[in-house]
Amino acid sequence: MKWKDLVPWKKESPESKEEKYVATRDIFDTLQKRMDELFEEFGFSSLPSFERTFYPKVDITENENEIVIKADVPGIDEKDLDVSITKDAVIIQGEKKYEHEEKGSNFYRKERSFGSFRRVLPLPVEVDEAKIDATYKNGVLTIKLPKVKTSSNVKKIQIKSS
Repeated sequence: MKWKDLVPWKKESPESKEEKYVATRDIFDTLQKRMDELFEEFGFSSLPSFERTFYPKVDITENENEIVIKADVPGIDEKDLDVSITKDAVIIQGEKKYEHEEKGSNFYRKERSFGSFRRVLPLPVEVDEAKIDATYKNGVLTIKLPKVKTSSNVKKIQIKSS
C-alpha cells in the first residue's frame, strides 16, 4: 500500500474491487512472511505458511470464442477440488492438506494441518454451460468456458415524436 492511498480526499482510483482486495491480501501475506522470518530467527518454528495464506493465483483470458481460467493449485488432489458455475460466476473451492512426519533416535514429531479456499470469479458474458471443460494437470486447473453465440444483427429502433 502506498502512502497516497491513505489520503482520504484522494479521488477513487480506476482499480476494481478485486484488484484492491488482491493488493490488500498481498500486503498481509508479506507481513505474515516477515513475522515468520522473525520467529525463525529467534529459534521458533512456524506452521506451514500455506495454512494461513493459501489463496490460489488465477489467470483469466478471453478471446472471441471462450474464456479460459487457469488456477495454480499445487499439492491439491483432484478429488479435493470443486468447480461450479452460477449464472454470472465460476466458483473454485478446495482443501489443501499437509502432513509431515519426522523420526529421530530420541524423538518423534508429526505435524498435520489443513486449509480451505474459495474463489468466486465473475463472468463478463454468458457461457454455454453444456460445453464447459475442466482439466487438472501438474498443479494447474484449467477451465474452458465457451461463450454463447449471440446474434450480431443490429436492429435500428425508430424514435417517435409525441
